[in-house]
Amino acid sequence: MFLFRVFHPPFLIPWHCVSRIKKKEGMFGSYYLIEIEDDAFRLWLSLPGRIEDDLLRYQPNPEAIRR
Repeated sequence: MFLFRVFHPPFLIPWHCVSRIKKKEGMFGSYYLIEIEDDAFRLWLSLPGRIEDDLLRYQPNPEAIRR
């Protein structure tokens, strides 16, 4: 996956657009499904489990992370 992000700019999402965060277990370890919503669209973003520390540090409402 490293090759796909070499020249990619940062992907910034405002926290008010994050409606749900769920921790899941998969065949290759844990990951997070993040639901992003606004008036124009709704999408799910899958991130690796190692992102947990950053989610807990920066998410304004850490209790919203469902395990």
